[in-house]
Amino acid sequence: IFDDIICLTNICHSVFSEYTSCRRVSLPIISDSISLARDRKMILHQASTNKSFSNKNTFETLLAFDMSSRIKKDLSFIVSGELNKKELNLIKDNDKIKYIGVLDDHADVISLYKKAGCIVSPSTKEGLGLSYIEAKEQGCKIISTDFSPMNEYSDYNCKSKIVKDNTLQPLAFVSAKEILGNIIKYYEDYCV
Repeated sequence: IFDDIICLTNICHSVFSEYTSCRRVSLPIISDSISLARDRKMILHQASTNKSFSNKNTFETLLAFDMSSRIKKDLSFIVSGELNKKELNLIKDNDKIKYIGVLDDHADVISLYKKAGCIVSPSTKEGLGLSYIEAKEQGCKIISTDFSPMNEYSDYNCKSKIVKDNTLQPLAFVSAKEILGNIIKYYEDYCV
């Protein structure tokens, strides 16, 4: 049926490995270096573009951002996407967290990747999202869930509570404390 099956992640490869035409490859664009020109102390989180869909662990990420801003006062945080009222209330009084809403122009997203030192993307359920590839291509470090396929391309992995459901990809929940710990590790590795 297929001439070639090319898998970018281990989980994809495990599904299709029985086919002789299946190959596991890594992306050549991904770099481990971090650009000196970027603001290493700027950390980005992209919330969902639908505020009723919470697959990005946004509330826990915002809690971690709020706690981080009190510990490491020179960090700044940018949040894009749709936030619900609970999330907006959490960050409304924190001048270190800048909410910029939904970015309609993809060039604006790439521009943020070029400026930020790190993205925090502890998605509850996701394949290898385009955001991982684009952020890595621009030299960002990534904090993610310790679950495949996200952990295959992230620099800092948050221990996750895995909840199986009736799909191939289980849910991965991450605590604000775990995200905070990885933000502090990132800070110590790249901002001091």
